[in-house]
Order: sequence, then structure tokens, then C-alpha cells
Amino acid sequence: MFVLSAGRIPADDTVLITAAARAVLGVDRGSLAEQIERRPAAAALPLLLKTTTSTSTETATPRATPSEELRFWNGYGGFTSDGREYVIVVDGAAPGGPALPPAPWTNVLANPGSGCLVTEAGLGYSWAGNSQMNRLTPWSNDPASDPPGEAVYLRDEETGTVWSPTPLPLGEGAVVTVRHGQGYSRFARRSHGLDQDLLALVPLNEPVKLVCLTVRNVGDRPRRLSATYYAEWVLGTVRDNAPLQVVCEYDAEAGAVLARSAWAGAFASGIAFAGVGSRRHTFTANRTEFLGRNGSPASPAALRRVGLSGSVEPLLDPCAAVMTDIIPLAPGQVVEVVFVLGQAESTAQVRHLIQTYTAPGMAQAALSEVQRHWDHVLGTVQVKTPDAGLDLMVNRWLLYQVLACRVWGRSAFYQSGGAYGFRDQLQDVMALVISAPNEARAHIMRSAERQFEEGDVQHWWHPPANAGVRTRITDDLYFLPLAVHHYVTATGDLALLDEQVPFLKSPVLRPDQEDDYTRIFVLGGESIGP
Repeated sequence: MFVLSAGRIPADDTVLITAAARAVLGVDRGSLAEQIERRPAAAALPLLLKTTTSTSTETATPRATPSEELRFWNGYGGFTSDGREYVIVVDGAAPGGPALPPAPWTNVLANPGSGCLVTEAGLGYSWAGNSQMNRLTPWSNDPASDPPGEAVYLRDEETGTVWSPTPLPLGEGAVVTVRHGQGYSRFARRSHGLDQDLLALVPLNEPVKLVCLTVRNVGDRPRRLSATYYAEWVLGTVRDNAPLQVVCEYDAEAGAVLARSAWAGAFASGIAFAGVGSRRHTFTANRTEFLGRNGSPASPAALRRVGLSGSVEPLLDPCAAVMTDIIPLAPGQVVEVVFVLGQAESTAQVRHLIQTYTAPGMAQAALSEVQRHWDHVLGTVQVKTPDAGLDLMVNRWLLYQVLACRVWGRSAFYQSGGAYGFRDQLQDVMALVISAPNEARAHIMRSAERQFEEGDVQHWWHPPANAGVRTRITDDLYFLPLAVHHYVTATGDLALLDEQVPFLKSPVLRPDQEDDYTRIFVLGGESIGP
């Protein structure tokens, strides 16, 4: 315990000390016991006034069965007839909560610089630059509960009823059909007199995740709704450090909560953001306000009140919560709301990204571009064998996982490594030499840079600083010449040997260092040389 005189400490230092302290006691705040027992004050916002107790347009909950013929249906999910989507049907009316599969079924959505992991339960987590070292929102690695670090909520402004279009955190009462596709996942639900479609998407080249909510009023009367996007900030590896390191602010022009962490190492200059653009909205960066004391995403306290407080003080447990109105929604009317999460290098870039992707039609245009990209990559090689299951996996899903999950994302539900492995990613890109030769070539060059003059290599490394471990693991050395062999055989690109990778023809190992694996390294170079 340190006793300090507040009058002698500059205001900025007071904020810093208060953020670092486990507890702050004031001599003018009552006894020690009273201060320990005192609970934080709730946001000074009125409770939502309920004008009706029920809706007259409830839609009967359908049985938890697929609405189409699915291939290899196993009781939880199956492939569409063309193999482009894997469809999972979650019974939200099951006793005890949504009837999720025995283990999470994930989809990694990524581009070369950012991405997210989505499961059938919800929106998962997101990253920028490195899926371990710069997580924007929390990665759970919890197969039992699969808690999402991000969520979308809908609220009926007349009854106060709150639910999520996704099975978690608040998806009871209706069947949710989840469609995992290449570069996107979407959740479809009919409940509360509404058709709801939630699309999660990562555009091809921008450091953002789009969460596009489409709502159709299938009832016979106008509806007053609000939609809220909630994300817990990490800006590092684990969320536990965020209260001491993440500082939030609000940018009115972008319509977004911004977050920075000076402790984020190579990512310290990044500005994380979550926003909804120019739509009318309220916001908070206070996680305690949104969830409530000892609260949870399954029962957020803020959604029992009118709006969000606009709090962005530096001494908060940080989050980004943005609530926007959908008023009124006439019978048959369709409304689209696009939330944007990401990280940029300047406030100007934040504003540009949010204004671009919240413009009408832009989210669907980004989806079309993503679909065209994956059709081009995955359509290059098609096989037809007596095994239909093998065809489905080879023609669509295996190459997609290699590029999106293994090379770009380097993350999954079980392991979120973030690093490149010298051996592992060279194995991966050998599958891409025909479908995505530029990606294969780029990674060969990336791996070639991680060799030491003594002949060994960096076993794994974290971009962008390339910190990692140097080992003498011997099987690493097999895979650079093997990957080059596959690439040159497939493409005829001998320039990779003649101009870019001369070390393959001239190993730097001394004769007295040679053993079995270094001879294979030399032979690999000689076998593919001119």
C-alpha cells in the first residue's frame, strides 16, 4: 500500500497510477470496510419503458431439421449439393439452451493481413496482423462453452425482449441455420415476427471484419427495434491485460469507438475500432456498464436501459458497444445494419473504412468479390473420384483451409499460434503451387529469409518483428528444397533458383558439418537446378 498526496500529483500521473492500482482508497470516502463493500455505480440511464407485454406476430418455431437436402447429413450438419457451404442446424428451443454440436465447428475467415474465427455458436474472435500477438477480441479455446468475444443483440423497444441472431450468447427459442462458406459465415433465424440474417465477412484486402445484420418484418404491424454490437478489447494476447493497457476514445465522424494500447509492441501504433458509421447510435467503452457487476454476455445489464452512456474514460475495463435504432420497421420492410471491426494506422483510415463499408450495398459487394476470389482459386483443380466425400473435400474445403487458416490466419479453435513455422507452412504451400502459385512463391521466399549462415533455420517466427526460436530441429531442412521442387515443377519458374534462392545450389555447410539431412538438402537443390 502506497499513501500519496493527490494535490501534489499531476492529473495525467493520477490517471496512470489509478489504472495500475489494484484498488484506490480515499480518505474522504468513508471507512475502509465501507469502501471495500461499495459497488460501482450503475450508468445514470433510465430503464427501458415497456409499452406492451407481448408481440402479436410471433412465428412458430420450426423443427430443427435442414430446409434443403444436405449431403452427408449427420444430425447436426451437412454439405450443400454443390459443396460450397457446410450447413449446421442449431435447435435453440432445446431444453437447457441451444443444442450445439459436441464440439465447435469453426470457419476461419482471413486475408493476408487480418481475419477472424467464427463457430456455429457465434462470432468468435478477430485479429489484425498476428492472430496470437495482436488479438483484437478474445480467443477462448474453450470447447465446452465456446464463449464468443463479440456478439450482436436485437431488442424489441416495446417489450424489452432481447435476443441474439446467433445461438450464443442469447439465442434460445428458435432454430438457427448456420452456413459456413469460403470467406464468410452467416446465421439465419426466424423469431419474434422477424426474419434475421447475420453475415460475418472479411474483405479480400482490408483490415476489417464486417458484421452485416439484415432484418425483415414478416408480421402484420410496424416494429420498433434496436441492434447492438458488442466486442471485448484485447489488443494483445489475453484479455486480462486490457484494463491496464487499453485506452478508448470515440470518433464522432467515424461513428466508432477507438482503442489503443501503447504496450502492444510492434502493433502499438494501431488504432482498433468498432462502429456503425453515420447511423443514429449510442455507445460505451465501459464493459462493466454493458454487462453489469458480475454480469455476462447472456444477460447484459445495459440492454435493460435506454441507450448507452457514451463513456470512454481511460480507467475502464474496455469494450466497444454500439447501439443503433431500427425505427420503424413496417410490415414487409427490410433493413440492413453493417457493423465494422478492425484496426488501422490512422484515424483518417478508420473513417474511410467505416464510411466505405457501411454505405448501402458495399457489404454485399465485398461478399461477391470474396466469392469470386475463392471460386477462381478453388476452381483451378477439380477432381472426380468414386468417393463423393473425397471430391467435396479436395475440390473445395482442403485448399481453402490451407490458404485461409494455415497460411493467412495461422489460427484455429484449438491452437491460435500466429507464427509461421519453417516446416509447417512449407508443407502447407506445396498444396498451392497450381491453385495459388504467387502465394506459394511468396512463402518460399519468406522461409528462405529465416536461414542462418551456419545451415540451421528459425523454427518459427512471429510477424512483423519475426521474433521466434532458433533450433536444430532437423526435419525443417527437408522442406525448403522439397517445396521449391514442387513449385518449379508446377510453374517452370527457374528464376526462383537463378535469381532469388542461390543458396539452394550452394549450401553454406562445411564438409565436417554434413550428415544425412544436410546431404538431402544439397541433393534437393541439385535435383531441381538447371
